[in-house]
Amino acid sequence: MSSLEGNVESRNEETAGVKANKAGELMAGLDAEELLHLGLHATEHDDPSKAIDLLKQCLALEPSNAKATYLLGALYAQIAMYDRAKEALSRALELDPTLSTAAFQLGLLHLTSGDIHVATEVWQRLDVLPDEHAFNLFRRGLLALVDD
Repeated sequence: MSSLEGNVESRNEETAGVKANKAGELMAGLDAEELLHLGLHATEHDDPSKAIDLLKQCLALEPSNAKATYLLGALYAQIAMYDRAKEALSRALELDPTLSTAAFQLGLLHLTSGDIHVATEVWQRLDVLPDEHAFNLFRRGLLALVDD
């Protein structure tokens, strides 16, 4: 490698480092709500690694954010990190017991892991929804399949 090539490579690495630092500084100025919305945006644009990073930053600022915790759990399930998904979804329900989507997904994770009793217990949270709500229809259908 010539000294000119070495200088160009060194400058490219420096430029990349400066850009990464500036991006980090920009993210540091965002509040929890902005990070949550950026995490949603990254999720909608099929960028789970970026979404997970943004949601973790959101939760570092606001650990009791049930929606961010739920979304993190859903993303973990999407990338097949089921234990982390269960933990995050359980935490989201601790923070906000009315998150029926989190209850449905957590129950589904337990059901597909073979923990039918736990799934049934989690899904009892859906009893507050109307009988004809999609979550209740799916729950009844899935449990009927398991019983057969």
